[in-house]
This record gives sequence, C-alpha cells and structure tokens, in this order.
Amino acid sequence: MASRTPAAAGRLAGLDEIDEAKRRLAAARRWESSIAIALDAAERRLREQVQDAQVHLLNAREDVEEARARLREVERRWGTIDAGEVDESPARKRQKRRHETESSFVFHRHAPPGPLGLSFFVGVPERNALVVRSVSDDSPLLGHARRHDMLIEFDGVNTEDMDIDAFRELVLARSSNGDGVRKVTMRRFADRQNLKLFLRSDGDHSD
Repeated sequence: MASRTPAAAGRLAGLDEIDEAKRRLAAARRWESSIAIALDAAERRLREQVQDAQVHLLNAREDVEEARARLREVERRWGTIDAGEVDESPARKRQKRRHETESSFVFHRHAPPGPLGLSFFVGVPERNALVVRSVSDDSPLLGHARRHDMLIEFDGVNTEDMDIDAFRELVLARSSNGDGVRKVTMRRFADRQNLKLFLRSDGDHSD
C-alpha cells in the first residue's frame, strides 16, 4: 500500500477538523435553541405573574375606594356616633334594616385575559339582565363576584340589556383582541327580592 503524501495527510486532517467544527456548531445551535425556548417560557411566566399582580393591585385599590365611599355614606346617613351613645330603640333598628334592604351598590373589579369563570341567568322575564348564578373555583373573580351580582359593564361595554349569547361573543372578541386587563363592573343587592324589584322598576329598558 502506497503511503499517503504529506499533502494528502494534511488534507484529511483538515477535513476531520472541519467535521469536528461542524459538530460543535450544530451542538451549540441546539443549546442556543433550547436556551431561547426556556427564556421565552420564563418571560411568558413573568408577564403572567406581573399581569396577575397588576390585577390584584387594581382590585385592592377598588376595595379601598369602595370602603371609603361606604364609610362616607354611613357617616352622612348616621353622623359620628360614639359606641356608648348608640340608640337601639325599635324605631332606629327598623330604620337601619330598611336602609340595608333598600341599598345596592356598584363595584368594579379587574380580570386578566381568558375565561371569567362566571355563569349567568336572566334576572327577570321583563328584560335581559346578566345575573351571576355561580363563580367557579378557578375564576379570577373568585372572592370578588358572588351569586346575584348583576353585570352592568364589561371592558367599557354596557351589558345591562345584553343577553347571554351576546355577552359570550363580547368576551371572546375581547379575549382575542390584545392581552390587556379587562374591567368588570357589577351591582350588588341586599337580596334576590331587592334585585328583582330593581330590574322590574327599570323595565322600560327591556328588549
């Protein structure tokens, strides 16, 4: 067998080095790709965590504002009363119960993109009204919305006379349009009867 010339041996060595360099490049690209995927997943999780924190902060601020408003209302209605001066007469108790029964209030909450986790029923036959039937355990509004709350606005759109199908279309449209936080506005009533009276008194807006 003829021995390889120095030039041929050098060429083979060069080809081996090129192959080794190509293998290293391919391995480096695989590593780069895996790091990029991991980074993208980490950034996505971070964005979701930041968004969740923003939602909690917005809802906490709404709680503070509602508490301030209710305190002002109570002080306006009853004045400043020392605990030892409270009149517990039957007339005052009846007056307090009447105020509590007749009262309802509007509140705002915020939810991230995705399902709200709320089911609704129509409040009264006289008109469309989205009234909460139940709140799922994984709802972003769990602990905020509750049964018999009436949805009156979603993400800037009035829903007071909207039926359930139209509301579903609205939620789907807003979920696929951007990734911002949605604002949910509801009215809460003392009880179901109070809710029915409110809806029937506003029946001129029915479809």
